[in-house]
Amino acid sequence: MSEFVAEPLIRDFQPQKVIIIGTVKSCWSGFLSKFGDNDIKKIVTLYRIQEKFGIDTKGEELEKVGKEINEIFKNGLTQGLFHDIEVQVIVTRYGINEQELLENYQFINGISKCLKEDVKYEIAFDITHSFRSLPLYNLIILNYFKQVSKYDVSIRHVYYGNVEVRHEINNIGSIVDLGNLVQVLDLTNGTSEFRNTGNAKTLLSLIPEEEEELK
Repeated sequence: MSEFVAEPLIRDFQPQKVIIIGTVKSCWSGFLSKFGDNDIKKIVTLYRIQEKFGIDTKGEELEKVGKEINEIFKNGLTQGLFHDIEVQVIVTRYGINEQELLENYQFINGISKCLKEDVKYEIAFDITHSFRSLPLYNLIILNYFKQVSKYDVSIRHVYYGNVEVRHEINNIGSIVDLGNLVQVLDLTNGTSEFRNTGNAKTLLSLIPEEEEELK
């Protein structure tokens, strides 16, 4: 059992890289305490960051905080679950208005700097622990990478841990895969392409092989 939904997902998915997206108030100290090297100094530093900074942290100050958290995680997650996994931290604004959402787009879009054109990427996206608006926003950005960018990206899974109802089911929160959401986005794009241009290539690629009559 784990208080972090990401733990069983990482054990099952076995990713080469994990990107952790959060705000300055996210549970950085708790995460490092659970998965890190038990360095009290690093944990205390992260806790102080969570206590000191907040909604007004932006610009160069936010960038500095993000770099500090990244450095601590890089040096602190060297054993256990993350010992052979590359970890990157992205610290965003709260996303409570249009300006902050635009800034967050730039932060998330920075992921593209780590991508290569000759590599095929498969993404598993965990949306459990977050402000409710941010997973939706981040999913749209990831879908942009998939549909529009020059990189070969596929979103294989969208996970959500039902931690709110765990007290009703023996203190265990089930994890569901909302990957069908991505399939609906793909189907919408394919249908729009067909209606507007008459090109059915994308739409046909989404129809299962056994559905010959439908094709």
